[in-house]
Amino acid sequence: MVQVSVLHASVRLRYPRNEEIIQQMEFHDIANIFPMMSDDALARLAEDIQREVLHEDIVTYEGKILDGRNRYVACSMTKPKVKPRFVDFAGPDPIAYVISANIERRQMDKSQCAMCAANLANMPCSAPAAWCSRPAR
Repeated sequence: MVQVSVLHASVRLRYPRNEEIIQQMEFHDIANIFPMMSDDALARLAEDIQREVLHEDIVTYEGKILDGRNRYVACSMTKPKVKPRFVDFAGPDPIAYVISANIERRQMDKSQCAMCAANLANMPCSAPAAWCSRPAR
């Protein structure tokens, strides 16, 4: 059985011997504004991907996962492994994209929404200017 542990901005996948390892990718700091799914929800997503295939590509930015962390982890949990598809982010504002892509599709309670707002507010001021089109404060 695949064990998955999510650590800060990256995912570490451990496999029993003789299993194919899916390419390991780090999570972008912007992606970490939102929480990961619970273990039960990830297991249900993995079952769905196994049965129905991966419908949404995983979006990367600066060589890291910008959107699709849960899909990425769920693909690693499938038997046989479902190979995730990746597409590079090409828009002007990755922060706005992540918020737009996640805020309505997530079933978050008020405390989780507050945590997302705090994560966003506490992003380092040294974030590259390319991360957003808003002027710095």
